[in-house]
Amino acid sequence: MRVYRQDSLTTEPRFEWEEDLTGLLEVESFDLVIGNPPAGHLPEEFRGSVGSYEFASQGRLTLCEVAFLEQALRLTRAGGRVALILPEGLFANVRTRPLREYLHRETTVEMVVGLPRGTFPFTPAKMCILLLYKQPPPPKHCALLAEVSEEAKLGEELATIAQVYKERRKTHG
Repeated sequence: MRVYRQDSLTTEPRFEWEEDLTGLLEVESFDLVIGNPPAGHLPEEFRGSVGSYEFASQGRLTLCEVAFLEQALRLTRAGGRVALILPEGLFANVRTRPLREYLHRETTVEMVVGLPRGTFPFTPAKMCILLLYKQPPPPKHCALLAEVSEEAKLGEELATIAQVYKERRKTHG
């Protein structure tokens, strides 16, 4: 198993600990993509590095979290998993409806967990954990939706949610 830690929107190392991933960030080359992408507008320096985004562009602006989600889906092989921390508003914003419809149709959303505001102190938005498989959902699939109520109970409640998820996977496959 090989693990890479780097900004997937560029192949050029920006920090000493980063590897040069030129040639490694190929479409459908990873079994699992995990990330906590920055939210907000994508800086101009990254816009040309990964080509066009089907869902991230909102007029003249490109939403960073959507670009990272699209890139994660590109990099993940069919049947692979994606786990990202994303702004909860992504799943309610009218502008991102086409993205939600795509996810509903083309991926199996396993779990969405709402996190308390303030979990990430430099992000004013309420965030959530998204876990999905890159494969169309089976008939009558239902995602696990959960909410962590308080930041002080984050670890305890995430452990409970993880246990519920494991039991659900045993029962529903």
